[in-house]
Amino acid sequence: MINLKFKRYLDKYKQYAKTPESFAVLFMKEHLGTAKWIKIIDYDSDGYFDFNKPKFCFVKCSLFEKKIRPKYPAKSDFTSDDEYIQVCRAITWETA
Repeated sequence: MINLKFKRYLDKYKQYAKTPESFAVLFMKEHLGTAKWIKIIDYDSDGYFDFNKPKFCFVKCSLFEKKIRPKYPAKSDFTSDDEYIQVCRAITWETA
């Protein structure tokens, strides 16, 4: 069972993950190959979003050094790998 703090992170992350901005971050990560935090400033797309192949007319972003590192819970606190991975993604997003 996920504790309440992680559930809130996960709920917020799931809402964000459905937005065009989240696809823009994935697009930039794929094409820049950077290990920095990515902040989307502006973008324009054709309105079609596919998780595996997002399409954009343009994306403008800022890159930031990762000075703040996420603190992840112990993997043993979770009942499945999928649950743990989702919570870690949510914590990473919250930290960024």
